[in-house]
Amino acid sequence: MINEAAAIITRAIQNSPTIGPSKLAVVIVGELLDLGWTLPDLSSGIDRDLDPLAVFAYEAGHTPRGWAVRTISIHIDTWATVSAARRQNPTSFPIWRLDLSVEALATRLVGHLLDGGWSPPGGLVDAEVPA
Repeated sequence: MINEAAAIITRAIQNSPTIGPSKLAVVIVGELLDLGWTLPDLSSGIDRDLDPLAVFAYEAGHTPRGWAVRTISIHIDTWATVSAARRQNPTSFPIWRLDLSVEALATRLVGHLLDGGWSPPGGLVDAEVPA
């Protein structure tokens, strides 16, 4: 399911070049929820093993869905900015070392969702978790 989620995110980014990052993030979150991904259950408290920024957002009253939309939107916007700048000037953003492929971005986004407490349908399978 991890790879399937990354493929869904990749297709969404590739097929929606004209909509903004916020709308694209809403589409991605909706597609993952339709696929069966689940939000963290905050009713019994916030898991302290989650990403500290997710914990901070949840403690501040943000919902897991809202946190995911905001996180995905920020990452897509940043990726688009760096990618566009690199096309114009390959030496721009010299300290940016991350792979700028859409597939790498999609994989990072899946990782952020997992770190924020989201779960794929059926839970994690050890073979799917990157080393």
